[in-house]
Amino acid sequence: MDRNEAEADYGFDIYQGGIPEGEQIRLIHAGTDTQACGGTHVSRTGDVGAIKLLGTERVQDGVVRLTYAAGDAAIEATRRTEDALSDAADVLDVSPEEVPETAERFFTEWKDRGKRIEELKEELAEIRASGDDTETVDIDGTTAVIQRVDGDMDELRATANALVDDGSIAVLGSGADGAQFVVAVPDGVPVDAGEVVGELARRVGGGGGGPSDFAQGGGPDGDALEDALAEAPDILRQRLNA
Repeated sequence: MDRNEAEADYGFDIYQGGIPEGEQIRLIHAGTDTQACGGTHVSRTGDVGAIKLLGTERVQDGVVRLTYAAGDAAIEATRRTEDALSDAADVLDVSPEEVPETAERFFTEWKDRGKRIEELKEELAEIRASGDDTETVDIDGTTAVIQRVDGDMDELRATANALVDDGSIAVLGSGADGAQFVVAVPDGVPVDAGEVVGELARRVGGGGGGPSDFAQGGGPDGDALEDALAEAPDILRQRLNA
């Protein structure tokens, strides 16, 4: 059709896919929608065959890109999806129809188990913080707890938080992966946790740092962990005097 005639009959909505060149433009009718097109690969929309939507992507406000397969490719994409669903059903030992419900149940149980693990870690941290297998020293009127806790960094951080909540300086070391340290300092105590961690980590061949109230670091020399913790009281006093 003539461009002016097409615009008069259908409005400028025909250019949603772009503006084709020339005064004579091709119009494609698909159901109730009409669009201008610079060229087609089929003579009618029915020649396209089946269409399977593969994904969507927001390009900008008001513009969404659709990714799809058509014709034989759509059939092949559907077959791959069915194969993946069948494999998932085999792994879960359920029928394909039961996969969504089973996956949701497993995911919920997994999240609940993760929350419970975190709760247990916090409880373990409190037990460790109140245990007798710790060295305590007085740092200008504040108790510093120096302890080896061979757990991951999450356990060290949780234990340090529990000690700080009780008003103590926490100096914790772990030999679970080389040598790792966490130092935490209560508010108002003039000791820089980042500087203390840096000194400890240097003794095990590594480094570390962080804010003045909570810092972590470590190094590869796990054999030097005990010696580093033994020097922690002197390091704390030096940092206090500094």
